[in-house]
Amino acid sequence: MATAVQIWRQTIVPYRTNNKLQLLSPAVTSNEATGLPWLAQFMAAVPDVKPDYIALHYYGTDSTAFETYVTKVYNLYKLPIYITEVASTASDINSVTTFMTNITAWCDKQTWVAGIFWFAASRTADNGNLALSALMSSTGSRTALGNLYCTS
Repeated sequence: MATAVQIWRQTIVPYRTNNKLQLLSPAVTSNEATGLPWLAQFMAAVPDVKPDYIALHYYGTDSTAFETYVTKVYNLYKLPIYITEVASTASDINSVTTFMTNITAWCDKQTWVAGIFWFAASRTADNGNLALSALMSSTGSRTALGNLYCTS
């Protein structure tokens, strides 16, 4: 934590001052046992130079759990939220598609959700445990899910 706070104060915050930029917090995992406690410690250590936005990651299959998690973080800090990584870990494409459709529609309705970025738009994302969440194939073309994301 001490290193993160030092880098924040000495390296990141000057970007806001010198370049008139807004800052996102370090992004934390949706594992509530580790992510939220880390974020709480970080925010407590930087009350005078807090971020302008909170950055979150979320991996799961339950859109209601996603909504609950994001709302909880917003209610804790009352700062706009960027979900900088989100993907479904479901093992069937219908569940992945439903998850994406539900969370993007929900995020669009929240005035305090500043942005949502699906993981991953890379040629190597179409293998492994997030294969069904890939927005791009190994050839670089959009997957059906990629097309859905671009229109949602």
